Amino acid sequence: EDEVALHVRQAAAHGIRLVYVMNATCLGNQEYSEQGRGQLLQRLQWLVDIGAAAVVTANPFVMELVRENFPALELHISVLAAVNDARKAKFFEDLGAAVIHLDPQINRDFRRLQTIRQAVKCDISLVVNEGCLLSCPIRQYHSNMISHSGESIAGRYYVDYCYYRCSLLKMEDAAEYLRSPWVRPEDLAVYEDLGIDLCKVAGRENMEEGP
Repeated sequence: EDEVALHVRQAAAHGIRLVYVMNATCLGNQEYSEQGRGQLLQRLQWLVDIGAAAVVTANPFVMELVRENFPALELHISVLAAVNDARKAKFFEDLGAAVIHLDPQINRDFRRLQTIRQAVKCDISLVVNEGCLLSCPIRQYHSNMISHSGESIAGRYYVDYCYYRCSLLKMEDAAEYLRSPWVRPEDLAVYEDLGIDLCKVAGRENMEEGP
């Protein structure tokens, strides 16, 4: 934690803010226990203490903890919250969202994007290099599985079944790569005109350490 705090200070000196990701879709209901809630509050307080700017989450209970106890932290809504219409977007804005990362599945639904933009005043963000299957039938299961990956990794039985299953579907039909809701760089101006504020590049798990 001391190394993270140092990194945050060094980044801040260059105008770079830390947005901390804690976007598990399922915490096994531990967030409702005294111990689990206490751990969340301690982690959020630590983020404030080290100068973090924001936290990304998909859990509405965690969102309320942030809003009510840590106003210094911006609240960002994860893509895993699957915000894909105006009604959902308004719900999360009312919870205090500063940024909503929209469900990538609607990246090419311009009418729906416009409706969402008109419904909320907070910033809206798109994942521009989404590689998942369009209307993926196991996306929700995958999110929940990853949320519990720490337990299975510790038990040495973790397998990312969903990743391999989707990869097999793409190998069997290359058209799935084109159907995926990624955004062409030359089309970014179209999204800017719709009022999209931010573009998010996914793939932090692919970053490699330098020499």
